Amino acid sequence: MKISGKFILKVAGTLTIISLVVAALLGLVNSITADKIAAIDAENTKIAMSAVAPEGSEFGDKLDITDDMTAAAAAQGGKLVWVASDYLLDDLYNSYSSGANMDLAMNSLSWMIGQADSVSIRSKSLNSTYLTISSSSAAWLKVCMIGIVPLAFLLLGIDEVIRRRKMV
Repeated sequence: MKISGKFILKVAGTLTIISLVVAALLGLVNSITADKIAAIDAENTKIAMSAVAPEGSEFGDKLDITDDMTAAAAAQGGKLVWVASDYLLDDLYNSYSSGANMDLAMNSLSWMIGQADSVSIRSKSLNSTYLTISSSSAAWLKVCMIGIVPLAFLLLGIDEVIRRRKMV
């Protein structure tokens, strides 16, 4: 069976158009949900900041380390490591960074207790890591891979058969 150049170009063009449509739809979903996600993040930040800021104080998106904090640490011969995330040691977020969050925490502790020579890039574990996507993204990928792409090829095949029958 010989495949013509026109057919290859048609398939490539169709796949390109499908990819552009999917990208546009993902962009549309992102633009619709961006404000909602930002509001949820702001609320979570407010809750987390209320745990560390004195009650009744005003704070913005960040809490600065004051001179009093650093002076108190220096006066007692201590060291201060400031991490602005309460999810630093959470297993899910640590897996997103391939264990780099845990390395940061361990290196920070080593530095704080004066063992600077043990601060290093730790070896990677041999455990396999998995791609983690949301259920809505998984559903969308399933629809595309199981439904849209095969349907597009089926329609292209039907179109080609109809064109060949007209030529005969």
